[in-house]
Amino acid sequence: MRQCILLLFVFTCAISSRGQRNVPVHIVRESNLICGFSTNAVIDSSLWQRYLDDRLFLAPEVTTKIPEGVYEVEILYIVDTSGWFHLYKVRKDPGFGLGKRVEQLLLKGCPYRWSPATQNGRPVKSYHRQLLVFDTKHWRGYK
Repeated sequence: MRQCILLLFVFTCAISSRGQRNVPVHIVRESNLICGFSTNAVIDSSLWQRYLDDRLFLAPEVTTKIPEGVYEVEILYIVDTSGWFHLYKVRKDPGFGLGKRVEQLLLKGCPYRWSPATQNGRPVKSYHRQLLVFDTKHWRGYK
């Protein structure tokens, strides 16, 4: 029974991303806190990078049309007092569907909790700005 459920899960994942290519984020620049607090909201950076890399997909016809180069998507987001991530908006979109795809993914939220920012020892809502840098040279094998 367990093997059957696992097989169904793998098959479902394969169907959901069929015809699309993984588009790895080359660099996730450290987030800039918009307002100062005693401590910043944080998440394990490798976990956040892996989450983005594993879930950002573009159709092959889109990835082959994007000229080689470096593209930055700037996002504004909120980490609430419970540590949950909420996308506020995509502030900088280089086009080619990158900003739209990042927005589609992040509007669903992040399944991992962050450590919320604190002020005077209490958790507070914090606003952040972060750059996701895509370098198409790193897409070889993905197109």
